Amino acid sequence: MSMNNPGEELRKVQVTGGSTYIISLPKPWVEQMGIQRGSVVKITQKDDLTLQIQPQGADTSDGTRKVLISPSPNDDPDSVVRKVVSTYLMGYNIIQLKSNQKRLESSQRFLVKDFTRKKLVGTEILSDLPQDLTLQVLLSYAELSVKDALRRMSVIAASMHRDAIAALGMEESNLAREIVAMDDEVDRFNLYIIRLLKVAVTDGHILKESGLKSPKECLGYRLITKSVERMADHAVNIA
Repeated sequence: MSMNNPGEELRKVQVTGGSTYIISLPKPWVEQMGIQRGSVVKITQKDDLTLQIQPQGADTSDGTRKVLISPSPNDDPDSVVRKVVSTYLMGYNIIQLKSNQKRLESSQRFLVKDFTRKKLVGTEILSDLPQDLTLQVLLSYAELSVKDALRRMSVIAASMHRDAIAALGMEESNLAREIVAMDDEVDRFNLYIIRLLKVAVTDGHILKESGLKSPKECLGYRLITKSVERMADHAVNIA
C-alpha cells in the first residue's frame, strides 16, 4: 500500500482461485463503518466507471438531507430566518418549518419566504401550507461551481463600486438605490459559496464536483469571498 493524495490510497489487485480479483479495504475506514468479518458491502458502478463501496443498509439514496425547524409563535421572525440560514449553510437540501400550532405566524412565514427569494441561490418553496413551509435546494454543486459563483460575485461587486463612484460624482440618488439593491445578489452568492465550501471540506465527491482539488483550497476561496463581500459593503456605504 502506498499513499497518493490525502484521502487516496494505491492498492495492488490480487487474484485468488485463478479468476477472482480482490483488494483489501483500508483498516481505518473498516473500523469507522463498523465492518466485521462476514459483513456485506454493496458495490455500485458509476457512470464514470468509478466504484462506490458502502456497507449494506447504509443510506444510498440521492444524498438528500432534511431538517425540521419548529418555531414557536413567540419566536422573533429574524431568529427564525437565522435558523434557516444556518441549516442552508450546513448543506441541508430540504428545510421544513413546522408549527406546533394550527398555523405558522404570518410574520415568520413572510420573512422566510422573502429572504429565500432574495438571498438563497437555487432554493425554491416546495410547499406553503398553513402549518408548515418547506424549502428545497434544487441547484446542484456541479451546475454552479465555486469558481463560477465567485466570478459572478466579483463582477457584481466591481460594478457596484464603479456605479457608487459615479453616483457620488453626479449626486444621482436613483443609481445609489440600485447599488443598494444589487447587494442582495452579492449576498446570495456569498451564502451559496460558504454552503458549498462547508460541504466540500468533508465530502471528497462534492469537492471534485465543485471544481476544487483539495480541502486546502476551501480556506483560500473563503478568504477571497469574504473580501469581495466587504468590497460590496463599502460600495453600499458610499451609495
